[in-house]
Amino acid sequence: SDRKKYPKEDWPYVYDISTLDNTGYICRCPECKKLISSDGSETELLLDYINFVAKNIRKEYPEIIIRTFGSKQPPRKILPEKNVLIQIDDDFSRRSPFYPTESTLNSWYKKYYSIWKKSAKLLMMWDYWNLGGRSYFNPPRMETVFDTIKPDFKFFLKNNVRAMFIEASMDHNSPQNFMLLNYFSACRLMVKPDTDAEKLADTFFKGYFGPAAKMMKNYFDIIRAGIKKQKQINSTSCGAGHWNYLTPEFMLKFYLDVHKAEKSLPRFFCFYLLF
Repeated sequence: SDRKKYPKEDWPYVYDISTLDNTGYICRCPECKKLISSDGSETELLLDYINFVAKNIRKEYPEIIIRTFGSKQPPRKILPEKNVLIQIDDDFSRRSPFYPTESTLNSWYKKYYSIWKKSAKLLMMWDYWNLGGRSYFNPPRMETVFDTIKPDFKFFLKNNVRAMFIEASMDHNSPQNFMLLNYFSACRLMVKPDTDAEKLADTFFKGYFGPAAKMMKNYFDIIRAGIKKQKQINSTSCGAGHWNYLTPEFMLKFYLDVHKAEKSLPRFFCFYLLF
């Protein structure tokens, strides 16, 4: 029906058939239970159906890709067909977005990923950053995932990830620190993964913060150093955690410096310090 409705240049080539978020189970009928019991998870049940769709649609439309969310348990017997794109996520409730995938703190995830990599011909990554919103960025705190962006992109590229979706919504009422810098850097690193991330940061600070660039870049580097030094896995996007560098003295000095820097800016300068 899409090909009847749209011109050829607008035809979709990827169609998604996935379970809903936090689906408790797919089916508990006797036949499905047999398939589940042979492996202990519903991954085989999911792929049994997805492969059926993919194989049959390939007969008439060999270029079409069927995408589905991969489960937490990689398959053992029934593997995805060649035109099935497996989308896996990085489990933001367990994995720390503040340290790269190849960090020892995320070693469990790297193992999980490597198993899916062996099972699927096509992989897509759903990557979580430090999320915004009342549920995730409350109370607000000074942190950044900047130093995971480039190493993770290079890891995904090296490990045959064909597509990416990044869930990194910004809370506009209480925005995460330096999120626009993250967006700016990620857009360029997706095109050229070997781009110097420090130069991207310098470009952003000069262009965005103007006369306050030096002061803001200094605080940005202090936050980055504090995160690297602490290496605390429970400081995830799903909870506030405790950052050792966020002392009362640090916060007071930052507050005073921000207001001092704001006075040095032109009247027309739109100055959202923590974006």
